[in-house]
Formats: sequence, structure tokens, C-alpha cells
Amino acid sequence: MHPERRRAPETRRALDLLLGRKTHEGYCLGFEVARLLGAEPARGFISHIARFDLALLLDLCARVGASSEDERVNDLVGFVASLQSPYGMWEYASRP
Repeated sequence: MHPERRRAPETRRALDLLLGRKTHEGYCLGFEVARLLGAEPARGFISHIARFDLALLLDLCARVGASSEDERVNDLVGFVASLQSPYGMWEYASRP
């Protein structure tokens, strides 16, 4: 959210590393939102298993300035859109 650092080369490099993952997990789409709302317990004080919430990653892409012109971002958008139900919603499997 910093006006200058969000466009810094370090930020772009970190985004490149996150977008470099070859796999997409649909089961944790919305995990961070559920955790922030209190539906998921905040765990991992001693150890942490990373969950790659694609919604959070797309939000980060928007904040940094990566658009859907980037093939990796466009691939993420397509994958998230494929998980959408016929009613236009996404189901969070752990807490439907």
C-alpha cells in the first residue's frame, strides 16, 4: 500500500516469485478472508504451513500494478473464474 515501494523492483521480484508457482489449489480460495473474519482459526504460532490463497494473490497483483496482460495473472484469473458456481459465487469448502 506504500505509494513508492509498491512499484519498486523488490516488490516486483517478490510478485514474480509468487506468480512462478506452477500449481493452483482451489481448496484454499478465500482462506485469508475466512481467517480475517474469524471463521478459520489463526494457527501457526510455532510452525506455519503456507496456504496460497489465489484471491489474496490477485489482490496483491492489483495493488502492485500487474494486469491481466501478464500471462501468469491472466492464467490465475481464468482458474479462479473456472471455480465460480453457476450463481456467480465461490464456495469455501471448509466452511460452506
